[in-house]
Amino acid sequence: MVRGKSAVFGSKKSGGLRIAINRRVKGKNKDNPQFWYCLRKGFTRIGRDLVYDLDSRADALLVMHGVENKGDKIRRMKENGTRIIHRIDGFVGGPDGRAAQSPGNAHLIEAMEMADAVVYQSDFCRRAVARHLPPPPPGAGQYVIYNGADEKTFRPEGKKASGLEGKRVIVTAAVWRKWKGLGRAIDSFLALDRKDSVLLVIGPDPDRVVDHPRVHYLGQTSHEKMARLYRGADLFLYLPWFDWCPNAVVQALVSGLPAVCSSRGGARELVGSSGIVVPSDPYDDVEDFAGEPVIDPQAAASAMAEVLDNREKYAGPRPDLHIASVARKYLEAVEETVGQEKNR
Repeated sequence: MVRGKSAVFGSKKSGGLRIAINRRVKGKNKDNPQFWYCLRKGFTRIGRDLVYDLDSRADALLVMHGVENKGDKIRRMKENGTRIIHRIDGFVGGPDGRAAQSPGNAHLIEAMEMADAVVYQSDFCRRAVARHLPPPPPGAGQYVIYNGADEKTFRPEGKKASGLEGKRVIVTAAVWRKWKGLGRAIDSFLALDRKDSVLLVIGPDPDRVVDHPRVHYLGQTSHEKMARLYRGADLFLYLPWFDWCPNAVVQALVSGLPAVCSSRGGARELVGSSGIVVPSDPYDDVEDFAGEPVIDPQAAASAMAEVLDNREKYAGPRPDLHIASVARKYLEAVEETVGQEKNR
């Protein structure tokens, strides 16, 4: 059974439960922090501690992105009684069953073999892992927990980016890769053909660049600037064909921005009633990660027009994706995992 639950490191606030994480936050990441940094902030907000520590006897260790070069330390912690909760990150897939043999997945499979519980970022992630990788150990807990966004940064209220007044602003954002669908987003925006609309492309390394007066490339921005852009926008557009749980979508939704997304990957689970999911051709999205499904730009444009014309129907608060809410789910998962082990 797959559940949805949460994590900590020891102090009186955490009831004596000592929880570590295998990721250290470096200073250069703080303007664009990765998920585990935000998760630590979430734990602080719920009165818990979560610290980087691979050398002590913790009750539980959250393993993010596989063991990488820390496998020996993590295995030693497990041998000393620490419960391992492994959050599945990206892995190399393919249509022919090679994922389990790929050297690029070795660090992830090693963490899976040690896991007392596994966290999937979306049900799409869970289904893809079940298709491509060896299963978790017998009896390991399995949880689907979506990523969260810092609700103090990404919030509907606050300062908006200047220069957007009088325009219908559509935003798309990612660390761009071909499978994140920037080309499809641009084609769909141009099919919308609204002269008062602009498309803001946020993120480094765009793989499609067009010279168009209503398409603007902003490059990588800080989360603070991104939040101001979201508050001044009308719609978030994201049309990938593979993504576990895209943080940019989570951040947009927490900012109160409705979204139009593709039916592939985990974004559709996030969007729900906060936007429209654009269908694509019949395609098994957990089988061939590299295969690009067909999506009709006009169908995406129609979805954008619907959301723009009826924004109040789709925009709204998403407290379920606040990082504090997500931290509580991780905490519940850890407490359940540690409690189950103590009761065996």
